[in-house]
Amino acid sequence: MSVTGDAEPPRISRWNPNSWEPWQRNQWAIYASVLISFLSFTFIMPFLPQYVQQLGIHDPNRAALWSGLLVGVSPLLGGLLTPFWIRIAERTGNKPMVLRSLIAYVILITLMGMVTNIWQLLALRILLGVFSGFSSFALAVLSVTVPKERISQAIGTLQSTQFIAAALGPIFGGTLADTIGLRETFFASGALSVVASVVFFVLFDAAHDRAATPKRKERASLSVLAHLPGFLAIMVTLVSISFIERTFGPLIPLYVQFLHAPERLLGTISGAVITTGSVAAAVAAMTMGRLSRGRNPRNLLLITLTGGCLVLIPITLAREWWQLLFLRPMLDIFIGGNTTLAYAIAARALPEQWKLTAFGTLGGLAMIGNAAAPFVAGAVTDATQSLRMIFGIDAVLYAVLIVWAWRSIHLPDANTTPPSRAPAQQKAVGAPGDG
Repeated sequence: MSVTGDAEPPRISRWNPNSWEPWQRNQWAIYASVLISFLSFTFIMPFLPQYVQQLGIHDPNRAALWSGLLVGVSPLLGGLLTPFWIRIAERTGNKPMVLRSLIAYVILITLMGMVTNIWQLLALRILLGVFSGFSSFALAVLSVTVPKERISQAIGTLQSTQFIAAALGPIFGGTLADTIGLRETFFASGALSVVASVVFFVLFDAAHDRAATPKRKERASLSVLAHLPGFLAIMVTLVSISFIERTFGPLIPLYVQFLHAPERLLGTISGAVITTGSVAAAVAAMTMGRLSRGRNPRNLLLITLTGGCLVLIPITLAREWWQLLFLRPMLDIFIGGNTTLAYAIAARALPEQWKLTAFGTLGGLAMIGNAAAPFVAGAVTDATQSLRMIFGIDAVLYAVLIVWAWRSIHLPDANTTPPSRAPAQQKAVGAPGDG
């Protein structure tokens, strides 16, 4: 006996990407490629000073200076050029531009393992900055590919993914360097980026991306973006957050030593401080992404900024290394979600047709803040001859930023409630969530 009626919609399988909604495929393509590529990015960070010395810069102070330059120049150029690449993406589509960034990293990082002097390495790091900008580009693409009401949670998951990679990458990279050698670790990093490229190419749905990206007639420029409601306030807040949070990171090993950590355990304790902080930041980013879906992200940001400011005070006054081991993850529980909340505010405040360009520009400017921070931190420490000073300055900067955010960032009450989901964007039974 047959029964007539509407056919049951196909069931979505959590483990079959072909059955996912297009926006879910694109979301997970970005998550997976970011996790894999960021792991490979951070493989080389632990031993970059040693590689600099291997290339002929034997003086430790000069090696530290060169390492800072090599680390900072790529994100600086990447941040400056992100708006240019975003403008090209508006004509060519986002998928070719993301693949361009990943493939450039594969080629350039592999060549870095073949250099014979420091100037060749610097030239390749400059080229990496010119052709990469992957992190800010991934963020911009994510902002237009997922449903509007899921943007803040998706960004929180993306930020959390980056923090996890930052925690695990140095461990694996350092182990590889000790096992197979410095140059060979560059090759391993390049190979892992090949995997990231393939994953993105296979999963990402370019047709959905083109359909989801709003069209506009106006040409993108920073002056045009500056006139968008709330853009300047969000820009200053995000760049300041990025700058402050990167000033003390490079100094952690030195501060651990300053706080009387046992010499034989210096590396272990420093690694524990950095790793626990990264894990705490990952939890904070994901939590704030979820909370900001139903709550005002501006109010959450004011709370996290205040918490970060208060925790930096005992960090500045710490006397023993174990205090830092306890306080660093506490700090990251507060500040780990700051970037996520700033982008959540942007998602609610900025017009849909400008979201790709605006998020790409904000990500690029944040990269500039990230790049400038280690130089400023080193200069302050050198000028004051105090490792504590930068933490005290960061606490003051957070206090100023609290006042700025309170006075300059405002969201209309109507925007604090997530919009109802369109039928085409309903989450299907069994489909993967936002993480």
